[in-house]
Amino acid sequence: MRRLIALTAAAGLIAGTFLGAVAPANAVTPGPGVLDPAFNIGTGFGQDVERVIALPSGKVLVAGAFITYQGAAHPGLVRLNANGTVDPTFISDPINAPVYDIEIQSDGKIIVAGQFTSSGSAPRAKVLRLEANGALDSTFNNVGSGLNGIVNDASIDSLGRIVVGGYFTSYNSVARAGIARLTATGALDTSFVVGAGVAGSGQIVETVMAHPTTGDVWFGGQFLTYGGTTRNGFARTNSVGTLQATPSLPDPKYIYTINSDPTGRVMYSANAGVLARRLANGDPDPSFAISPGDIPTYTFDMAFQPDGKIIAVGLHYGTTTGGIVTRFTANGAIDSTFSNGQRSGVKSIIAVSIGVNNSVYLGGRFLEFDGLERKHLVRVFAATPTPIPPPIVRKNPGKVRNIKFAFKKAKAIAKWTKPSNDGGAVVTRYQFRVTKANGKKFGKWITVKKPSATITKRRKGATYRIQIRAKNFVGYGAPVTKKFRQRR
Repeated sequence: MRRLIALTAAAGLIAGTFLGAVAPANAVTPGPGVLDPAFNIGTGFGQDVERVIALPSGKVLVAGAFITYQGAAHPGLVRLNANGTVDPTFISDPINAPVYDIEIQSDGKIIVAGQFTSSGSAPRAKVLRLEANGALDSTFNNVGSGLNGIVNDASIDSLGRIVVGGYFTSYNSVARAGIARLTATGALDTSFVVGAGVAGSGQIVETVMAHPTTGDVWFGGQFLTYGGTTRNGFARTNSVGTLQATPSLPDPKYIYTINSDPTGRVMYSANAGVLARRLANGDPDPSFAISPGDIPTYTFDMAFQPDGKIIAVGLHYGTTTGGIVTRFTANGAIDSTFSNGQRSGVKSIIAVSIGVNNSVYLGGRFLEFDGLERKHLVRVFAATPTPIPPPIVRKNPGKVRNIKFAFKKAKAIAKWTKPSNDGGAVVTRYQFRVTKANGKKFGKWITVKKPSATITKRRKGATYRIQIRAKNFVGYGAPVTKKFRQRR
């Protein structure tokens, strides 16, 4: 299942709001939803974060499509300390393709699922298991070719068996279309009989969940049938794979995530703004209803508070498009005490996990978060911390560096390096203006997005002056003036 971390009282969400707006002033006051300055990811991840698990130790396990973290090689998986540094006690072999899900067994071992075919020199097709310290568990999934396609999601049942869903048709050449169950050793569990599996439309299982109390297997994605019976992207079987009567959708949907809340009720999301809840027997839950205007366009992950409130993250299309976080009450109403909405600079939020010590982790597809550079992972406060740490102070950026010129006929091309000090906010633009060497007045400022400028209509042999400055959330930095002589 998409990783579910239930909130505890220590997380602070019961007594406060979450994800409040960043103060417009330069000094950012810590509070609900504000970036935690103690979690410093530096240059962050090279690509998207797909899954986050906050651990009871205060550390956080992160998986995704990335190859690097803070410029160093950490392909697919890394464990971080509470301050954002790499945990050196967790050492895993390189995984050769994206990781889409991670699940932790009761003994601390880690199930890893995705698109990969190897870990280090060991062949491992789409599913592997690691020891708690990151070492490959050589006893798991070590025989045969394994799954022949991508695994999007995994879920561990109460007996330690692993249900996997994705875009595959066989395991060790035994037919298993879209869904399969593995034993605790990684072998195919033939007692879970899927028949023809999923078929139609994309033939993809996006999300799976082994229900913690009933033992039923819930799964969803982009398919029309399971075992030849119409299910329109959403299905439930018993523990041996036999299809159950409910749920059954009247028209095709793309199901993105399925999770059970602390009472065993089942939440699911689908395309076109569907976020709904079922009882454990598959029937619709009459006590839960969300107004259509309150539902994000796509919900990719969710977490539950002990009081039944739901935090949903995803992507919303509207007046603006971007990553969104929303909190609902247990009956589906918008929680007005919670600062809901899209986050500045965020394309999509894919994963949410609640940690200890008043922390909330959000992972996904973004390079900045609320005006600050944060590549693919952030930690925010769940409530106003006590004591309050020093505020984050944003300033104008420093001066651009290393201005160099190249010349073409009647053109000069200037390139430079961004300021070494960005003022605590992302540099988003640059401006330049030009005058003759002895000119008393510069021309108008011209805005560019990248650190380069093309200056046209220059006379060969003539000398000019250029001024360049950087811009961030606060304003412009001091300009740098440089002379150049047109050589062509």
